[in-house]
Amino acid sequence: MIEGHPASGRTEFLHETLRAARQRGLRTWSAPLGTHGRGLRQWLDQERTLTGLTVLAVDELPDTADMLPGPVLRALRQLRGRPVALVITASAGSPLLRDHVPSLCRSVDRVELGPLGPRSVTELMVALLGAEPHPDLLDFAASAGGSPHLVTSLVQGWSEEGLVQIYEGTAKLVARRLPTRVRSTVCHAVGRLSGRAQGLLRAAALLGRSFPVEKVCEAVGESASELSPELDELVTAGVLAVDEGRMEFRQQLFWQVVRDDALEAPPRTGLDDHGPAAPEDCIHAVSAVRTLITHGWNDSAITLAKAALADSPRPDSAARLRSGLLDALLMSGRPQEAAAVAERALADPGLPPDAAEELAAGRVLALVMQEAVGPAQARKAVVAQLSGADSNAIALAALARIEWVDGNFAEALRRGRQAVGRCPALKSSVWRPYPGLTLAMCLVLSGKTDEAEVHLRQVSQDIARYDLTAHSPAPSLIRAWLLLRNGRLSGAGKAARSALDTASACDARMTVPFALYQLTMIALRQGDALLAGCYLSRLATCQPSGFGWYRPEHRAWAELRLSALLHSSPRRVRLMLTEHADLLDCRSLLVEEPGLAAWFIRAASKVGVHEIAVAAVEAAGRLDEANPGMPAVSVAALHARSLLERDVEGLGRAAAGHLDDWARGCAVQDMAALVGDRRGNRHDAADTRHNPGPKPFYGVPSQKGGGGSREDDGHAGGDAYRNANGVPDRSPHPLEELSQSERVIAKLVSEGLTNRQIAGRMFLSPHTINYYLRRIYRKLDVRSRVALARHVHGMPDDVPFRPEPKGPSDPSGQTGPSTRKVS
Repeated sequence: MIEGHPASGRTEFLHETLRAARQRGLRTWSAPLGTHGRGLRQWLDQERTLTGLTVLAVDELPDTADMLPGPVLRALRQLRGRPVALVITASAGSPLLRDHVPSLCRSVDRVELGPLGPRSVTELMVALLGAEPHPDLLDFAASAGGSPHLVTSLVQGWSEEGLVQIYEGTAKLVARRLPTRVRSTVCHAVGRLSGRAQGLLRAAALLGRSFPVEKVCEAVGESASELSPELDELVTAGVLAVDEGRMEFRQQLFWQVVRDDALEAPPRTGLDDHGPAAPEDCIHAVSAVRTLITHGWNDSAITLAKAALADSPRPDSAARLRSGLLDALLMSGRPQEAAAVAERALADPGLPPDAAEELAAGRVLALVMQEAVGPAQARKAVVAQLSGADSNAIALAALARIEWVDGNFAEALRRGRQAVGRCPALKSSVWRPYPGLTLAMCLVLSGKTDEAEVHLRQVSQDIARYDLTAHSPAPSLIRAWLLLRNGRLSGAGKAARSALDTASACDARMTVPFALYQLTMIALRQGDALLAGCYLSRLATCQPSGFGWYRPEHRAWAELRLSALLHSSPRRVRLMLTEHADLLDCRSLLVEEPGLAAWFIRAASKVGVHEIAVAAVEAAGRLDEANPGMPAVSVAALHARSLLERDVEGLGRAAAGHLDDWARGCAVQDMAALVGDRRGNRHDAADTRHNPGPKPFYGVPSQKGGGGSREDDGHAGGDAYRNANGVPDRSPHPLEELSQSERVIAKLVSEGLTNRQIAGRMFLSPHTINYYLRRIYRKLDVRSRVALARHVHGMPDDVPFRPEPKGPSDPSGQTGPSTRKVS
């Protein structure tokens, strides 16, 4: 008995068995059951007296006895006592195979065919390609879920369409595209299902690869009991698997093809309908759009909503479809399009009240996310929307962001708390986390971390309760910012990278820019110019929002920090400071980056631009006057004023009061430099003041361990294991010789990537990657990628790294990778 799901290789296994039997000289016969098993009965009549063992093969036995005609079952019973080896294939768990067939035979051997493992997939691809598959090929083939049939179709399709090239014994993928053969294979498998099962499968594919049963019931408008036969059919066919109340497509490749097919087809009214969608039944499309949004499939939701709206649904369904389209556009980072959708929908006089509230809230969010809208205009438009439950909570949260950007921090906190208090009245769950996330970020930046953590926990619970995948990266990003302010750079980097991966996977494009900005600032604080440049290059392709957590001034600040890290000539620094002096007018940036004003003063004093230093002190002072009772603002103003006035005592108070680790480290170094000046060590102090991103002042005690050596790798630099006297505290790890960029490249090499692939990921040229790789080889005294991989696989996560050297000589005669131009 050969059991397995469709496409698991049962028939091929059967044919191999027959070939092996013939090679041993045995008689074989393949029995097509045909109509009422006529072929099997004719063979039995002809072979009444069997001499010697005969191998009888029966392919695709039905699952239950009632599906098997009586004459066939009687014919199978005639085999009892005859010298026959019966080889049967059937679906996994077939009741007929389990209950009836064993009674016909003297002994039974069972073979269960499951998915192929990675090694078997590789061997199959080698056999089909005649060469070793490249890791990219294996990664793509993994989406077939170990199905031999899908893997074979994938490889054959690549070969037919010229998508695979063999070079030096390795098969490489030319274009990462799904071949037509795979689509035909999947469509053929779907076509073997009943009509209702096909409709259910397409509706389920729009909900994601994994989905709760109740969601698909809601999407098609039928109960679980009504859908039970179709669900059983899909599970028996090996298309879906059941896991703890959820259903999942067994192969990602299968799901992608079915989902694409469902998106291209017009919306259906139900499982029994095979004609065009009727306008009054588009409620199922509304449910599917909402489910796609919560799972982060925004592009799919946009496509489906537009297709459903093109069928002229009735007004209430059209309003909800436009509301879903609006939310999907906002999640995708397209606020201008979202605003246009909201305006058109709200202009409809017959708009239902509930839908009007949701659309008005969406219009507010679209307004807040646009870059070209000023605080006064945005505040006026948002205040006008303060009516209705949804509009109230969302509009108050939007107003909190506007007040924050305008520098009214106490008012922003008050509005944020009001918004969170109105959350229980929200009718739509899609934007339920928005008020809590807004307040939590304001609290983190204000230094009220305990209250922020309370709201973050509540938001995380709401995201899990309502299955809001698209919002899942946001709490991690806020916690990453908190870790960054505490100087825990390693933890902040891990949290931000994890959030970026999640945001990219679930298409939450409004979250991606903030994650990239955080990673840029982390790299800058670590002194890694190359890595910061990579993130900043990606950030340049993102659309900033006017009142979001990533705004145009953030990118300008990151570019200024990176340029100052790369270029040290006084003329260049003076020009950069003059071009970016308007950053001092960005009130929210002065509290989000509390060391900004002091940084301007330090850099301006070094190159003799006194007016910019004075402007920085005045900007910090004005912000302090406008926000009494805000310690973060007061300390930043104290730091700036004391640095300009060379007040050692004031710098000491600033160092003790700063909540941000980088700003605290700057204050400690400024104080140390000023003390050094007074002792006559002016050359050391000048070098300290010039550094825009100062190294930590080790051995100087400060609040919460700021500025000192940190257990969580806190800062960049090779002194992470040295005490205040410069004596090593313990033996350094060999990989400490590598900078952060070199460690990233070494890690990618150990994963089997080529120089060209690494260059694509890091936005560099292959020539630059080769240059870095030679430098890594020299530092670690290795001569091959294999030896390097051995080093990397044993590398602990907490190994510190050396800061990126400035301006290494490049073999081409140009400046090295750390001076790569950032657009």
